[in-house]
Amino acid sequence: MNLWIHQYWKTIVWSFVILFLSNMPGGSIHRVSFIEIPHLDKFVHFSMYFILTTLFYSDTFKKAKIENKKTIFYIIIVSIFYGVLMELFQKYFADHRSADIFDALANTIGVFSAILFLKIRLYKKWLMNILDFI
Repeated sequence: MNLWIHQYWKTIVWSFVILFLSNMPGGSIHRVSFIEIPHLDKFVHFSMYFILTTLFYSDTFKKAKIENKKTIFYIIIVSIFYGVLMELFQKYFADHRSADIFDALANTIGVFSAILFLKIRLYKKWLMNILDFI
């Protein structure tokens, strides 16, 4: 158990960051008045799950160095499930937030984009070196 927490600590911490941000009232998030980008929240959702999937992938394959399709499939499923779970949490338990199917879609696109980019060897090698440094 302790080894599992040690191996996945970055993924776990980022999951809690997502949980915290998903539970914050929308009005408490400071907006910059001169930056009015339509649907900026979808980019934020995309980014959060891109980072989650990247960390999960890195934590999973850091020691193994061998990728397999089954494990990548599980990473995708768990990451998407977590995104849907956060939307359901907002719908049923967060009075000050609401669920949005497009947020879940942005989460899912972030997951698949991370896997796609991680499969590109040059990007993966560069990213793994950075994540190993952390």
